[in-house]
Amino acid sequence: MSMFFDEARFGTHTKIGYGWFPKGKRTPVKVGYKAFYVYGAVPAKTGSNYCVSFPNVNTETMNEFLKMLSEYWPENCSHYG
Repeated sequence: MSMFFDEARFGTHTKIGYGWFPKGKRTPVKVGYKAFYVYGAVPAKTGSNYCVSFPNVNTETMNEFLKMLSEYWPENCSHYG
């Protein structure tokens, strides 16, 4: 069975901003940085989906996603392992 896969990053970008301070004082404030990644797969035949979020993208998380996917859809993933 054919499956489509993708991953996406969601989060904020780091930037320097300014907060509210007494008149005459302007101190830079670092705005926080948060991100997470969503891995998703869709079988072409059924159109149903499986998505999981992870804190990063690397080989280990990809392998973990594939393991979880094969446990979720064993009938669709039996020939990939």
